[in-house]
Amino acid sequence: MNKFKDFWFMKKLIYCSLLGFAFCLSTLVRAQVDFGNLLQLAQSNPDSLVSLSKGNKMRINVERETFLLCLAYQVKADYSKVDSLLNIALTDYAFDNDSGLYVNYLMVSSDQYKFSGNYEAAITTLLKAVNCSERNLDTINMVTTSVHLAETARAAENFELGLAYLEKAELAVKNFGRRINLIMLARIYDRKASIFIEMKKDFDETNEQILNTISIAAQIGDKNLEASSYNNLGFLYINKEPENPNKKAEDYFKKAIELYDELGNSINATNARINLSRYYNRKGEYQMGVNTLIAIKRVVDSSDWLWEKGGYYEMLGRLYFSLKEYKSAYESLEIAKLNLIELTKNQYDKRIASLEIQHKIAQKEKEIQLAMLETKAKKNENKILYIILFFVFLLAISFFIFLIISGRQKRILRKQQKENIEINKKLTKVVAQKETLLSEVNHRVKNNLSILSGLLYLQQTKELDPNVKSAIKKSLDRINTISLIHESIYKRDDMESVDFQEYLARLIHSNKEIYWNDLPLEIDVQCNKLSPNLETSVPLAMIINELVTNSFKYAFKGISSPKIKVVFENGVLKYMDNGKGVESGNSNTNLGSKLISIFSDQINATINSFADSQGYHHHIRLSND
Repeated sequence: MNKFKDFWFMKKLIYCSLLGFAFCLSTLVRAQVDFGNLLQLAQSNPDSLVSLSKGNKMRINVERETFLLCLAYQVKADYSKVDSLLNIALTDYAFDNDSGLYVNYLMVSSDQYKFSGNYEAAITTLLKAVNCSERNLDTINMVTTSVHLAETARAAENFELGLAYLEKAELAVKNFGRRINLIMLARIYDRKASIFIEMKKDFDETNEQILNTISIAAQIGDKNLEASSYNNLGFLYINKEPENPNKKAEDYFKKAIELYDELGNSINATNARINLSRYYNRKGEYQMGVNTLIAIKRVVDSSDWLWEKGGYYEMLGRLYFSLKEYKSAYESLEIAKLNLIELTKNQYDKRIASLEIQHKIAQKEKEIQLAMLETKAKKNENKILYIILFFVFLLAISFFIFLIISGRQKRILRKQQKENIEINKKLTKVVAQKETLLSEVNHRVKNNLSILSGLLYLQQTKELDPNVKSAIKKSLDRINTISLIHESIYKRDDMESVDFQEYLARLIHSNKEIYWNDLPLEIDVQCNKLSPNLETSVPLAMIINELVTNSFKYAFKGISSPKIKVVFENGVLKYMDNGKGVESGNSNTNLGSKLISIFSDQINATINSFADSQGYHHHIRLSND
C-alpha cells in the first residue's frame, strides 16, 4: 500500500513539474513574440506605441520599454526626447555590455550622433555594437548593426566601409537558415541601393537591388521598407536623365507617398513629396510641384522638423522662382534660411548633448567592465571550488568503487585459493596413485623381462644344437637391450625421453662383457644432444644393439685395436667400427638386417651403410617428427 502511495505521489510530482516547465517555456516564447511585435510597431506606427506605454500595457521590463520608446521617438523625429530617455537608461539601468539590449541602445545612440551630424562618433559606436554582437554570436543583431553602420557610412560618404559591412551581413544572413533571412536581406539590399545611388553606380545593377528589396518587402509585409525602396527608385530615374527624367520617377514617388500615408509616417511622406516636387521642377511642371508641396504645408508648419522644413521651403522657393512669383519665392527661401540656421544651432546643441551621452556611455562601460571583472573573479573562485569539490567527490566515489572491487576480488581470490587447495590435494593424491601404479608396472615389467631372460637362459643350457643356442643367445641380447632401455626410462624423473648418451655406453659395455670379455676395445660415444621420446627409444635401441652385436661377432676378427664410435649430429646418428665388415652370406646377419629395417620403418628413419678406409659406417637419419 505504501509503495502504491509513493508511486502515485511521484507520478503527480513529475506531472506538476512538466506543467510548470511548459508554462515557463510558453511564457518565454510569448514574451519574445510580444517584444518583436512591439519593435515592429515602434518603426511603423510610433504614436500607437507611445500610447501603449502611457497606458502601461506593454508588459515588458523597463529597459526594453525605454529602448522601444527611444526608437519610436526617433521615427517621430523627437530627438530631444530620445536624448532624455538615453540619459535615463545609461545612468539608471544595469545591463551586460555584451547583451543584445545593450547593442540596441548603442544603435539608438549612434542614430542620435548621426542626426546631430557627428558621423565619426556614430560610426565608432556602431563598430562597437557590431563587435559586441559578434562576440555574443548574435547573428540578428550583427546584421542589424551592420546595416545601420552602412547607412551611417553612406551619410558620411564613406561608401567603401558601408559596402564592406553590407557584404559581411549578407554572407551571415545566407548562412543563417531562418525566415528572418528575408527581413535582413531586404534591409541589406535597401542600404546597398542607397549607397549605389550615392556612388552613381551602374543603373541596371542599382535598379536590380531596389527591385529585389521591393519584392522581399512585399513578401514580409514591411510597407515602410517598400515605400523607402519606391522612393529610391524615383531618385534613380531622376538621376538617370537629370534634364528630362523618366515619368516612372513620378509613379514611384507617388507609390512611396501612398504607402507612407497609409502607415502614418508623416516625416517620410513629406520627404517623398519634396522629391516628387523636385521631379516636377526638372520636368518644367512648376505648378504641379507647387500644388504637391502646398498640400502638406499645414503639416510641415506644425512640425519641428527643421531639416525637412528647410528642404521643403527651399524647394517651394525654387518652384515659385521658376513661376516668376518672386515675392513668394523670397518668403519661402527666407523661411528655409531661418530653419537651416535653427538647424545648425540645434546641431551644435545636439553635438554637445551627444558628447555628454558619449561620456556617460564610456562611464557606464567602465562600470560594466568593472562589474564583469568582479563577476568573473567570483565565477572563477566558484569554478575552482566546484572543481575541487568535484575531484573530492570523484576521489570518494573512486575510493568507494575501489573498496567494492577490492573486496569482491579478495572474495574471489579466497574462493579460488580454496578451490586450488582442494584441486592440489586431489592432484597430489592422483599423482601418488599413478606413481605407485607406475612403479608397480615397471617392477612387474622388469620381473617379467628377468623371468623371460631366465627361461631363455635355461633353455640355452639344455640345447645341444649350436644354431639354436646362437638364436637363443641373440634373443637374450635383445631382451637385455629392452631391459636396459626400460631401466633408463623409469629411473629418470622425466619419463618422456631417454638419455641416450648413458644408455649407449651401458649397452656397448654390456655387449663387450658378453662377446669381447677382457679384450681391449676403444669406445667413443658422443650423443649428449640425443634424447628421443619413448616411441622412438626402443626401436632405436634395438637398431644400435644389432649393429653393436654384429661388430663384436663379425667385424673385429683379426683387428688388433678394435674401436666403436657413436656420434649424433645434425639429426643423424652415426655408428662406425674399424672392423672388416659383415660377411654377406651369414644368416644371422641377414636376420639382423631385417630387424634393423623393421625398426627403422617404425620410427620413419633412413639408414645409409658404407665402408671406407676407416671402417664400416651406418648413418641413421632420424625423422623430425
